[in-house]
Amino acid sequence: MNKFFTILMVFVLIIGLSPVYAQETEDEKTGGVTPDSTLYGLDRAVERLSLLLTIGKAAKAKKGLEQARERVLEARQLVKEGNLEQLEKIKEEHRKSIEKVKANLDSVREESPEGALEDELE
Repeated sequence: MNKFFTILMVFVLIIGLSPVYAQETEDEKTGGVTPDSTLYGLDRAVERLSLLLTIGKAAKAKKGLEQARERVLEARQLVKEGNLEQLEKIKEEHRKSIEKVKANLDSVREESPEGALEDELE
């Protein structure tokens, strides 16, 4: 019985002391790996592979928007760090991501009935 209470107390402490990440504000979020990191190429390759393996134009558009948002967060992080040399690279990658998203959205609009796009992107 004593062992049960000990395990229960440990469990309650772990749950009670764990931080809540769901309430992160926009300013607290970062884009993760930035272009000045040696892992940036790998990070981008994984993103491209993920997008390639995504099925459906609407799903690709949604994933593309997430990746474009990550470019914005990376740019914000670079500005905070004072590393302005890499901003042009991020800006170009963001522009390309948005162009692909627009192309996918246009395809979805052509192929899908009214309202299907909004349902998919929610």
